Amino acid sequence: MCLKAEMATVFKARDPDLNRLVALKQLSGKLEADPAGYAAFKRECQILGQLDHPSIVRVWGAEKIDDRHYLVMQFCRGQEP
Repeated sequence: MCLKAEMATVFKARDPDLNRLVALKQLSGKLEADPAGYAAFKRECQILGQLDHPSIVRVWGAEKIDDRHYLVMQFCRGQEP
């Protein structure tokens, strides 16, 4: 399953090391090629990584895989589209 938006696509995935579901937010290719778009994504990662509140998903890390950038977040069950 994935949800698309202009800035990124969010995937439901399984972390093989910790055997848990995660949400992977992948920066869109168009923004990844744009230095300002990547800078905004990086700021988002840094800011979200510092937040800790029950109403905000936790950010567990940021990864670069095959020249694509991902934000690894807590997966929260909800209504699937």
